[in-house]
Amino acid sequence: MLKMMLARNINLQKNIAKCNYRLIFSSSFLRKETDIVDMPDRSLPIPQYQQKENETIEVKRARLLYQSRKRVSNDWDIFYYATNVKPTPPELDNEIMNLLKKHVKNENKETRYRQPDLVFD
Repeated sequence: MLKMMLARNINLQKNIAKCNYRLIFSSSFLRKETDIVDMPDRSLPIPQYQQKENETIEVKRARLLYQSRKRVSNDWDIFYYATNVKPTPPELDNEIMNLLKKHVKNENKETRYRQPDLVFD
């Protein structure tokens, strides 16, 4: 009896999933390409940054290094500036951006498929 109920439940879930897919597909299929879908913002609020007090320079460097390597941002604008696809705005046109552009050119044709190893002193 329990096996029959579980089997029915699984079949019911599959049918619901198929119906949802059909509804999503049919509603997106009927939409025009020019229609703009404005979804409500359901993202979590970004917490205010709290300055770290009494942080030693070693701890700060380690924290910033970790954060820079674990960053998940998709900042395509910086990529486009560095590869000269878009012109660099004046506020970002500085020595650091020039170094980044030079790195991206890869004049020595280095193989760069992974991040460099961390060096601990």
